[in-house]
Parts: sequence; C-alpha cells; structure tokens
Amino acid sequence: MSTFNQIVSNANKSSEETINVTAVNLGSVATPYKEYLRDKNGQKVKDNRGYDKKEDTASKLKYQFATVGQECKTVTLLSPIDQPLSIEPLVVYEITAYGYSFKNSGYWLTELVSAKPLLQLKEVNVTRPTGGQTNG
Repeated sequence: MSTFNQIVSNANKSSEETINVTAVNLGSVATPYKEYLRDKNGQKVKDNRGYDKKEDTASKLKYQFATVGQECKTVTLLSPIDQPLSIEPLVVYEITAYGYSFKNSGYWLTELVSAKPLLQLKEVNVTRPTGGQTNG
C-alpha cells in the first residue's frame, strides 16, 4: 500500500473511537450485513444512478442491542461473518469495541474488542395490582 493510501485509510479510521457500553440483546438474531464498496481513497463507490454500491455477498453479521440505563440507545455491532458471536437474549453484556457514537441515536460498532456477559435477566409473568395476569 502506498504512503498516500495509508494516510487516507488512517484518516478514515481516525474518527472511530474506543467505546465501552453496557447493553442487552432483547431477542434479535444476527443478520447478514453487506458493506459499502469503497475506492482506493476510502470513498464510497456509486452506481450509474448515484446510489452507494454494496458488496454482492454479506461479509459481516449485524447484532442489535439496547443500552442499559436512562438513555436506552441502540447498539449495532458488526462482526466477521465467519466468526459468529454467541450472543444470548436477555443477557446484559459489557461491550468494548471500536466504532462511532451518535449523540442522539446510538452506537455503530465496527470492530469488537470484547463482550463480557454480566447478568442474565429472567422472564417472569407480570401481574396487575388486582392480581390478574396481563396479556402479553
């Protein structure tokens, strides 16, 4: 890789930060994710209609979480498709990854460092104050 391409590649990665977040998978399953195609300068490649082009086949798996706490933001975690993660529903994880934090929406995590299970949530039947069971 030329020095110029290395500088451009590093500049594109420089906006990524190390993010630590406590989040829970609420039952969603991993879905295949196709990355955007990029040119040698790291810019998205456009098709003949001006839309950003994506890979033909998925190269990543996309996992969805919700942060634990007052904000309840979404957390999207990408991992290589050939290295699926054993993420369980209703388990609270401490996740450390490289990615992006969006002020009013959530987190987009592109490279996992660690995902440690902290707590297993338990399903229980919720009852009304009158003692009747809710429909759910």
